[in-house]
Amino acid sequence: MGMTEREIKNRGKLQVRKPLAYEKIIRHPEKIKKKESAALIQMQYNYVCNFKCKHCAIERFKKKDGRLLSISDVKRISEQADAMGLASICISGG
Repeated sequence: MGMTEREIKNRGKLQVRKPLAYEKIIRHPEKIKKKESAALIQMQYNYVCNFKCKHCAIERFKKKDGRLLSISDVKRISEQADAMGLASICISGG
């Protein structure tokens, strides 16, 4: 599948601004062929939220006081993800 002009331009910007992330992204097709890829990690910093979104699936994970990842937890997880070649980590919650 070919890339659009916009995708090509954005990849060029990424290659200059974030060369390590660019290299990981470029290797994704190869990793997928080898069944090695997990392209994204999504971490919930905690489950404390005052919204009542109908589409949210987090409700069942909430505990009385919520769960909290420490900065060292996030650092350790992100370092492991980086070592696995993951180029994207989404941290949300709270």
